[in-house]
Amino acid sequence: DFGGTNEYVDCGTGLGTALGDNYAGSLTVSLWFKADVTNGDDGLFYIGAHSSTLGEATIYLNGNVLYWKFNQSAWYRYVAFADTTSWHHLVCVYATGSEANSKMYLDGVVQAGSSGGSFPAAADMDLAGLKTIIGTYYDTSHTFNGKIDEVAIWNSVLTSAQVNDIYNGGVPAALTSLSPIGWYRFGENNAGTGTTITDQGSGTNNGTLTNSPTFSRSVPAEDAKWNNR
Repeated sequence: DFGGTNEYVDCGTGLGTALGDNYAGSLTVSLWFKADVTNGDDGLFYIGAHSSTLGEATIYLNGNVLYWKFNQSAWYRYVAFADTTSWHHLVCVYATGSEANSKMYLDGVVQAGSSGGSFPAAADMDLAGLKTIIGTYYDTSHTFNGKIDEVAIWNSVLTSAQVNDIYNGGVPAALTSLSPIGWYRFGENNAGTGTTITDQGSGTNNGTLTNSPTFSRSVPAEDAKWNNR
C-alpha cells in the first residue's frame, strides 16, 4: 500500500545490467494495481536512473491516463483510465522493432489507445546500471497513491492468450510456468513483514521497501486469490 508521498520499492540495478546497453530484446511488464488517485502524476514501474532522469521504460498514471513510455519518453503508448474503486490488471509489452506489436492490455483486453513519438531502435535502449523501481518514477515527487501487487517482468513478448491466462477472470494466476525474469509477490513469501520483497523470478533481484510502504490484505479478487495457487 503506497501512500503517495515518498514510498516505493527499490529493486536495484541487477535487471537493467542483465539486459544491458543497446538492448535488442523485448520486454513485458505485468502488474495488478488499485489506484486511490488517477488525476495526479504517479509512477507504477520504472527502469531508469532514479532521481535524475526519465526512464528507459516507464509505466505511470497521469491525469486519468495510463502511459507506457520508452527511451525517456521518446516513444509512448497511452490509454484513458479513471477508476479508483477496483483492482485492475495491466500488461505493457515492448516488442523490439515493432511499434504495432508494442501493446497495453487492461484486464486481459488489448487497448486501442494511442501512441506518439519515435519508436526506439536497439541503439537507443541503454539499460545497464539503471535501477528497477516499483511505485514511482523519476523521483519521489511521482510516487503511486494506491496498492500494487504481483509485479512480473519478462525479456520477451507475452501473447494475448498468455496475458488472458494471467488475468484469469480477475483472480491472479500463478506465473511459474511462464518463467518471468522478475516476479515480486509483495509479502506472500515474506510473511507480510520486514523490508525485503523477494524476487521469485530467475533474476533474483530482491526489492527493498523504501520509506515504509505498508503491507495490505486487500488483494485482487480478495480471498479468491489465495485459492488459485
